[in-house]
Amino acid sequence: KFSKIIVFSICPCSHTLSHLRQLMLALETFFHPSNDGKHLKNLIMLVSTLVAELMLRLAIESGAKAVPASLQIPPEFHLSDSDVDEFVTAVLPSLRLALFTKEEKNQFQVAACLGSLSTIRPRLFVPEIIEEAKEALVSVTEPHRLTSLLSCLYSVSACLTTAVPDFPEGRTYVIPLLHAILPGIDVNDAFKTALSLKVITQLISGIPLVDCSKCPPANATGREVAAQTALFEDFLLEFISKMFHFLQCATTSITLGELEGMQTGPHIHSIDAGFSLQSNIILLFPISLAVVLSSCPLALYERAVSKIFQLTCGMFASIDKPGTSPYPVILSHLTACEHGEDTAKIFFSHCLQCITRVTSELQQ
Repeated sequence: KFSKIIVFSICPCSHTLSHLRQLMLALETFFHPSNDGKHLKNLIMLVSTLVAELMLRLAIESGAKAVPASLQIPPEFHLSDSDVDEFVTAVLPSLRLALFTKEEKNQFQVAACLGSLSTIRPRLFVPEIIEEAKEALVSVTEPHRLTSLLSCLYSVSACLTTAVPDFPEGRTYVIPLLHAILPGIDVNDAFKTALSLKVITQLISGIPLVDCSKCPPANATGREVAAQTALFEDFLLEFISKMFHFLQCATTSITLGELEGMQTGPHIHSIDAGFSLQSNIILLFPISLAVVLSSCPLALYERAVSKIFQLTCGMFASIDKPGTSPYPVILSHLTACEHGEDTAKIFFSHCLQCITRVTSELQQ
């Protein structure tokens, strides 16, 4: 209730924002990761509620949320752009510190809060988050910092793939970021791989993987993005290579129960507590691959399928226990895609050749 009073009392004739800035400045040290404790949960809840009330007020003022006439805000008391900037600037330092807390639930709550702020003022912090994540991806000394930044990237990625008036240059970050995140698919760190996979899938689901480098638009931002699209094929082939390398090196075998659950889920945005983390990642790979391939034009899709065919040619001979390999389900996702019929012919023909060879050897 106090958060609602604070946010809805902001107007041109009040000093609410000034007092809020002083309050957040006084509390900032308590958000530091070294001061982690039970108090941090309450402080994060305070800031999250403030941000939620700000989003609610902006929705009411813009007409996106219908309210009774008695609750409508007069135009002369609407928040100005400078008011929103000042609010975000006041709460941002504390959220940036709390993002690196060791408590996973608090970390995800902070990331969600930053995701809300990225829909209104991404230019104030999203470029810094991206650069910090790129630096953490090449560092081997701060794994906790990397996972925190990847969680935040997942929450703020929508502002990079959608048209946000406050952040028109956001599209220029997408393709370099996709390439930068690929090293995050690491068989030695399952949690980092899971977060990297979620970020990649989230980014790809918002853009088509089409090479526009030969027909750039007139504006500078569009030309830069068009030039970057020439790297889509390199990204796709490298992603497939890393995915299959992870599957080959994974130490956890897939049980029949997990494989059955793979037919209907898990969802790419969730982790099933009933499975091991590494099993979750193996089960999520086919879903992520299907999302990536669904964004490809036919020519790029064919090159991707050719790459997958090369990597899976010897898989039938390497499966020790029938029914415990994720490869068949990966192929089932491929055949369910838009161009699945042609894909099925390629793999079905190879399967028949393998079966014929094996039965011939058994007869001999």
